[in-house]
Amino acid sequence: MGCVCEKSKRVQPEPTQIEVHPCETAQPQSQTMKQTSLKKLKIPQKKKKVRETQKLVKTTNEDGVKMINDYIFDEFLGEGAFGKVKLAFKRSSGQKYAIKIMRKSKLKRQREYIKDAKGNMVIKDALQDVRREIAIMKKLRHKNLIQLFEVIDNPNNDKLFMVLEYADGGQVIEWDDDECKFYQVNESVVLDEPLLNQIFRDCIKGLNYCNMHKNGVVHRDLKPQNVLLSENKTAKIADFGVSTMVGSKNDVLDNTQGTYYFMPPEACDKDRVKDGYSGKSADIWALGITFFAFVYLDVPFTGSSIPDILHNIANNEITFPQRNDISDGLKEFLQFILQKDPKNRPKIPEIAKHPWLNAQNMNLWDEINKEEQTDMEIGQTDIDNAYSLSSIMMIKNWAFKWRTTSNLKKMSNIQQTQQTNSEQMIK
Repeated sequence: MGCVCEKSKRVQPEPTQIEVHPCETAQPQSQTMKQTSLKKLKIPQKKKKVRETQKLVKTTNEDGVKMINDYIFDEFLGEGAFGKVKLAFKRSSGQKYAIKIMRKSKLKRQREYIKDAKGNMVIKDALQDVRREIAIMKKLRHKNLIQLFEVIDNPNNDKLFMVLEYADGGQVIEWDDDECKFYQVNESVVLDEPLLNQIFRDCIKGLNYCNMHKNGVVHRDLKPQNVLLSENKTAKIADFGVSTMVGSKNDVLDNTQGTYYFMPPEACDKDRVKDGYSGKSADIWALGITFFAFVYLDVPFTGSSIPDILHNIANNEITFPQRNDISDGLKEFLQFILQKDPKNRPKIPEIAKHPWLNAQNMNLWDEINKEEQTDMEIGQTDIDNAYSLSSIMMIKNWAFKWRTTSNLKKMSNIQQTQQTNSEQMIK
């Protein structure tokens, strides 16, 4: 049977506040990197404020390499529906970052109809998705999640930059469009059971931090391409582009997002979707399929068309390929997670206590409970204020001037009226 192959991705204003320097005295990239040792990136468990920058300085160094502010661009890392990602070095420290570059005008043109909270159909553009992604990432601070460090948004420039943590190890496996299956990106990495155990534990810790009662973030697009490894093989969940916030007691979703192969059975039936389904439970299913893909380099359900894929997910049972070098415990662990009935699907505390995860390590649930958790609450104000602080300040200043002018006019009118009344009384 064939399958539907999906790639693993998704008039400019006149600049007045942007400084452009064709060439400055910055050292050539090669010389800079020789003199500056790369620093290890340490993610604190407590919240660290994401830097918001309005000033945009576009330069090139002596080698002709493009720069923005203190960042020297290097190689191209990838491209998605919203923009491209480039590796960059911070000139002052030598630290590596992944910078996501998007055009706001293009994002505004990418529109779709959605239902609002009241059930009305409204138009949503991709820029709103990016604003939500920024708002969510500004609140997340965990070693198993890719971190957002800075947002560069000049109101007079069309480009928006998200400065993200760079995971040196990159993707572990990638999707092959021709073969319709996964392949290992770095052959030097041995995907044996101990490493799989470590990756799975890290993913569970990251998802728990998102999904937990106080945070209520549903990722909605968990898949192997969104699991990256650091230099020391710490797994980190990436790409919160379609993530959403849910209530602490109500995580019901009534629409579908993400990648078809990783959608849960309850999201593959239109009637069931209308009734709503648990976003957190859907994340658990997607995580289970992601783990399946890491083990077998394949997905359990395929099809010759999208409806065929969804039908197979909703109606067929999972079959496990033969792999002699994995234990029965790992296979049972996957079966334990991938319960087709969401009512029987385990939650993170149950998964974290599974014997296979904890055979050679500290009990994962105990480890999670020892981590310092930070309360997080994201409202509409956070999304509205996700970036463009300068634009907000401009509006506030305008409003202040308008109120001041208006008040002065009112006072002047009152004084004139009083003076007129006094003159009439004298007469």
